[in-house]
Amino acid sequence: MDFKSYIIKKKFLFFFLISFFLYGNTLKNEYGLDDSYVTSKTNLTAKGLKSVKTIFTTHYIVEEGGTNTFEYRPLVKLSFAIEHQFFGVKPWISHFFNLLLYACFLFVLFKIVRLLFPDYPEYFSLLIVIVYAFLPIHVEVVAGLKSRDILLSSIFSGLSFLQAYSYIKENKIKYLIGSFLCLTISFFSKLDALPFIVLIPLFCFLHFRSKKLNIFLLLISLIISFFTFDTLMSVLIDQSLENRPLEAYENPLYFEHSFIKVISTALNSVGFYTKMLFFPNNMACYYGFNTIAVNDFNSFYSITGILTIILSLFYWIKYLKNYKHPVFIGITFYFICLTLYLNILKPAPGIVADRFLFTPSIGFAIIFTYVIFHLSYKKNITIKFSQWTILSKTLLFVFLIMNTFFVIKRNYDWKNEVTLFYADADHQPNSVKLNNLCGNQILAELQKKDGSIPENEKPRYLKVAQQKLEKALQIDSNNIKALNNLSYLHLNFYKNYNEAKKYIVKAYAKDSLKHEIVFNLALCNYNIGDLNEAKKFIKIAFILKPDDNYTLELMTEIFSNPDTVDEGINLIQNKLISSPQNFKLNLLLGNLFLAKRDTLNAVNFLKAAYNTNPNDKQLGEMVRILSQQ
Repeated sequence: MDFKSYIIKKKFLFFFLISFFLYGNTLKNEYGLDDSYVTSKTNLTAKGLKSVKTIFTTHYIVEEGGTNTFEYRPLVKLSFAIEHQFFGVKPWISHFFNLLLYACFLFVLFKIVRLLFPDYPEYFSLLIVIVYAFLPIHVEVVAGLKSRDILLSSIFSGLSFLQAYSYIKENKIKYLIGSFLCLTISFFSKLDALPFIVLIPLFCFLHFRSKKLNIFLLLISLIISFFTFDTLMSVLIDQSLENRPLEAYENPLYFEHSFIKVISTALNSVGFYTKMLFFPNNMACYYGFNTIAVNDFNSFYSITGILTIILSLFYWIKYLKNYKHPVFIGITFYFICLTLYLNILKPAPGIVADRFLFTPSIGFAIIFTYVIFHLSYKKNITIKFSQWTILSKTLLFVFLIMNTFFVIKRNYDWKNEVTLFYADADHQPNSVKLNNLCGNQILAELQKKDGSIPENEKPRYLKVAQQKLEKALQIDSNNIKALNNLSYLHLNFYKNYNEAKKYIVKAYAKDSLKHEIVFNLALCNYNIGDLNEAKKFIKIAFILKPDDNYTLELMTEIFSNPDTVDEGINLIQNKLISSPQNFKLNLLLGNLFLAKRDTLNAVNFLKAAYNTNPNDKQLGEMVRILSQQ
């Protein structure tokens, strides 16, 4: 058995080795953008199989306070819960499973491609999958743990395709049921499966035109699979709790969904994806406002998009009668899968994203492989690889070598959130969110005792954080996050309280009900020495978040003054009426009475606090000493 035959026979092992070759260095990575939504020591999934019921009865994204609650992808979290049950919460384990799932999808993809092109030699299908596997645009999906939703959705959508093909070919109901179940499971991973409701019956029709009734039944069953998912979702979760705040920096079309802007954005999106498939430079984990035009028909991306559509339409019509031709199938696959993310049906988060190309790029891989294959054969499509021309082989090897470099290099960017945001803010300097993410993450790491930034590098990183946040504000002068983060930077690192107040006042004018903003405004005023303004805003912060530790600590400082202590005591006592067993409020009230030198009342409230938390030994000792006085 020659090497080529051995590879084809041992396909899964081969695809795993490809995946490991390309993504093995991700095993050293930590967590990246939004990975905390699915895996971390504090995530629901860390409880293992104990969390299964909650996983299936809550939204995919659930942030503290319900400020961000949306989507339903329980299968993704279930996969992490199973993983954590048996292997613990370890980033390298999660990255290994993503790598393994990528290999599984390549294996499924090979099976699909083999069915689509039965007249071509088997190595042709193998080359399509290899070309697909080496596309750098997939790094986000494999290296980003959050994107396991796309891997799982794609695998089960592919399995649905294989089952559907078997049903049409053999007319056995078990395969129809299998196709239905696989697509339903895919929806429980992510709604990226939607295009397969069209793709699966369409490709089955192209291969079995005489079996129209079976194909019609298949189409109906796939439509029902979506409504089955939708119905189960309605039963399992309370959709009235769904809340996803929309921001202009994510996609301006959320607020200006005019026909002209939709068409312009769609053309720019097509151009962006075309460019990224051929020249995958300056990749980013997030794009968003000001990186892709939403109202410009003369931009590079728009013109590229128009040319891509015209060229694709020309060849699609040309091969319409020869509907089994790789170019026809590739174009059809590409645009049907891409439809979800052209900002036509609805605005896409971030306008465009690398991960949105995961399934559409199958179409690109088919066309690219066919083109270099076509350069070698004339009329004999059974030509062996050894008979390829030097040009075809050179193009293939150059493509693979260059993309290997891009993939492995890009994997290093995903090492952790600091390296990712730092790199991507440079790749896309006009992205408001990336500049914000970079600045914010650096500040978070600088605050940690065991952060990823070395001590001698901290001054440089602090300067970078300031530059990135100022850049975000330069692009969007009303950006609340940039204003708040710049205030935090000057407040906590530079101790420049007047400069900090300048930014936080602007943020407060935009959002007067956000606790973090109100608290920072109180803190600024307190450090400046404006006690009246500090009291005013700390009261609001207390109303917004009465259990926040930082708020209660600042209240203790502000109201411990002899001139303000009675006001603070009255404020807390009124709040304590509705929650008399509240540990934090009783502790705060006890401390305020101590500041007033009223030991008797101080002991009473400190005792009440200790009774609700008897494990606090330090508080217990304090109560004992005060009681003896």
